[in-house]
Amino acid sequence: MFIKNFFFSIVFSTSILIQFSFAELSKSLNIVVIDIQYILKNSKPSIDFQKTLDRGREIFQKNINEEEKALREAERLLNLKREEVDDNEFKELVKEFEKKLENIQGIVQKSRQELEQSQQNFNQIIIKTIEEIVQKISLEKEIDIVLKSDSTFYNANSIDLTDKVLKEINLKQLNFNFKNMFIKTDNVSK
Repeated sequence: MFIKNFFFSIVFSTSILIQFSFAELSKSLNIVVIDIQYILKNSKPSIDFQKTLDRGREIFQKNINEEEKALREAERLLNLKREEVDDNEFKELVKEFEKKLENIQGIVQKSRQELEQSQQNFNQIIIKTIEEIVQKISLEKEIDIVLKSDSTFYNANSIDLTDKVLKEINLKQLNFNFKNMFIKTDNVSK
């Protein structure tokens, strides 16, 4: 019990000391915060990217649905042929069907991975752009420290740069090119 109380006292004391020290330090430093997740979700390039990604997913899903329909029909026909052909020929037909099914599954998996990679590539590009904008603003306004808002418990609106950075990102909207980030969603072979 003593050790637990002692440990708690040390942690509590250290926490108060750090908060006091940070408060004193922040008086001499120009510190701001930015909500990167908000920008990633609400910037015009992010919204445009998400719309493009959603359209790509819809087209891809439509193609997959057509493939599934064709596979179900092929399976139905295969089951009908079971009575018409000998066992060896039927086994060959089953192998062909399984090969086609495996091929479609591979395409689906690859396409999903490519869509995820597209999202990651976009996030890297927009975060790099956010960093460039924050650096520019920091130099202009002589800002010493920029914290991510998810790393702070509380911050006053007066030190929040999110809206300013969001406006800058939106002005650069035309600089974002999504065409090279996406897979061709018509690559599902029939």
